[in-house]
Amino acid sequence: MCIGGRIVPPDCTLDSLSSAEVSLRYLRSDGKLNAVVFSNVPLADGKRHAVLLRLSDLQRGSSKAELYVDCRQMDSVQDLPKAFSGLAQSSEAVELRTLQKKAQDFLEELKLVVRGSLSQVASLQDCFLPQIEPSIQDPGVSTSDFNRQLLGHMMQMNQILGDVKDLLRQQVCLDVDECQNNANGGCVPNSQCINTVGSYRCGACKAGFTGDQVRGCRAERSCRNRALNPCSIYAQCTEVRQGDISCVCGIGWAGNGFVCGKDVDIDGYPDEELSCSAESCRK
Repeated sequence: MCIGGRIVPPDCTLDSLSSAEVSLRYLRSDGKLNAVVFSNVPLADGKRHAVLLRLSDLQRGSSKAELYVDCRQMDSVQDLPKAFSGLAQSSEAVELRTLQKKAQDFLEELKLVVRGSLSQVASLQDCFLPQIEPSIQDPGVSTSDFNRQLLGHMMQMNQILGDVKDLLRQQVCLDVDECQNNANGGCVPNSQCINTVGSYRCGACKAGFTGDQVRGCRAERSCRNRALNPCSIYAQCTEVRQGDISCVCGIGWAGNGFVCGKDVDIDGYPDEELSCSAESCRK
């Protein structure tokens, strides 16, 4: 049976007594609170930790509790009190609770795993704890030496994995402003392109333009406002549907309505060729 958590799981209950001791508190059937103490456990350092508590051999008379911090075994306690022997009979007898935490404490997750090997449970915390198998050792290497070598490799792997996870947490994604490209972010010309985190959205037409993202945004025109009237001063301005206007040169003038030149003979063509491409602009 294993109880695992990130930071210090205040249950069952694990409490950091000092920088070197952690207590496993449990409630007996008579209502009294007892504790099992682990030594040499560096938890009170203000850093983020992953804690794994393994209880084994609860019914064999040689019960054992092992405490792992950041994938490394810190301490173990042999011959647990009889109160723990009932836990192996039914997983329903186990209840996880969190006590009132201090302002500086933070618990990310808390898990209870019944059965399964130590390496399988440790993998839930991204740990690589060795399963000792002497049969695969090199000839001439003792079991204890092999175990020490394998444990050293696993500790190095755990350190590398922890460093990689820290780097991933420190990465910051930079937002790309799609509105700064040459296509106005995909919005119609002369409209607002609004950048958002990871995306963008199109807004209304800019000041001086009228329309929408379907019809497009055109320069605002009005016959009633000289500043918005594109017709020649010698043309008649008429407002039509959807904000469009029509410009027609007056009598004695010819052109496309936006540009008008004198037409003395009133034949519909200007006396001098105009700077516009319409047929009525030619001499």
